[in-house]
Amino acid sequence: MKLPDAAIVEKVRQWLAYADEDLRVARHGFSMPEPPPCRAIAFHAQQCAEKYLKAYLVFHAVDFPYGLCSHNSSGYTECGAGTDLVAAGRRLSSLFL
Repeated sequence: MKLPDAAIVEKVRQWLAYADEDLRVARHGFSMPEPPPCRAIAFHAQQCAEKYLKAYLVFHAVDFPYGLCSHNSSGYTECGAGTDLVAAGRRLSSLFL
């Protein structure tokens, strides 16, 4: 496997860092007083997943124009993302973080 160039690696790291930030915010919501802010937790969890998907697409040099590949899971498939995204996300995280 050919390693991506430095610009791609940096962009993947940025998307992963943004995703991790959203995940931290979502987790923090569970530590807040009852009742937890479920909508805010869900929003940040969704944002986290979307940013991990974008890191995957950048790593695989798949262009994702705004609008087509955001806010619905079918858009990612249309852009060329594979079906085993969880495993791919774990591999990316282990390589870049």
